[in-house]
Amino acid sequence: MGERKVIQQYFAPDFDPSKVPRRKRARFNRQESRIMLPFSLQCSTCGEFMYQGKKFNAIKEDIDGEDGRYLGIQRYRFIFKCSMCSSHISFVTDPKNTDYAMEYGAKRNFEHWKVADEVREAEVKKKEEEEKGDAMKALENRTLDSKLELEILDGLETIQAMNRRSELANARVDTQAILDKIDRQTRRQEEEKKEEVELADEDEELLRSMVFRRRAIDPAAEEEAPSTGLGSAKASAMPPPNLPSRVRVKIVKKSQRPQKEKKKEKKKEKKAQAEEAKGPPETK
Repeated sequence: MGERKVIQQYFAPDFDPSKVPRRKRARFNRQESRIMLPFSLQCSTCGEFMYQGKKFNAIKEDIDGEDGRYLGIQRYRFIFKCSMCSSHISFVTDPKNTDYAMEYGAKRNFEHWKVADEVREAEVKKKEEEEKGDAMKALENRTLDSKLELEILDGLETIQAMNRRSELANARVDTQAILDKIDRQTRRQEEEKKEEVELADEDEELLRSMVFRRRAIDPAAEEEAPSTGLGSAKASAMPPPNLPSRVRVKIVKKSQRPQKEKKKEKKKEKKAQAEEAKGPPETK
């Protein structure tokens, strides 16, 4: 094996290839080769099944005679033995159908696609024979073929439109954009929570910083105040602190209570004066 793997070989200066003896060619150009079955088959002698792709040592030879060539293409025969009963099996190449044909020793298994091709070819041949002598039949066949082609084109256009629609739908859905939007929403929610916490802290600091002081009482104002005692209460009332608006509203409402009491007392005094002016009630 070493002489086959060398990169260069030495040829003497006086080497003459014409003096090399010619090898005798075997009959039908027979050659031993390792093959794989191109189709599944069943042995006719023992009934053994041999499937496509099984390897055999076979003899390849040329086919002589009229059937040996098809349009200038050489046909070959492959001969091998059954793996069970060692009977000879042979198949040949079929360049017309770009396939292989069983010759003897075995039977090829059923292949549905091959039957469909044969039926299609038979229909084409039948149509051609009908159109040879009948022009109307040829016209009808052409109209049917054109109608079938239009239907196929319409179906193809609908499929293409559906594919375009699905591509657009898939293009509109941008996963990265959706993820970015979710991130923005989460960040916004976190910022809002932080702002709420900061506002609550500011309110607490504001309430803690407030100082409530009692205003000093003026003695002169205490003397001028009426004897009802409301003046002293007014003078000693503590001014409202600088609180938020909602607190301030409540304080204003509370500060209005003494004025209402004053109005009620004035009404009572007026009623008493009116009764005194009328005098005591007359007795019968």
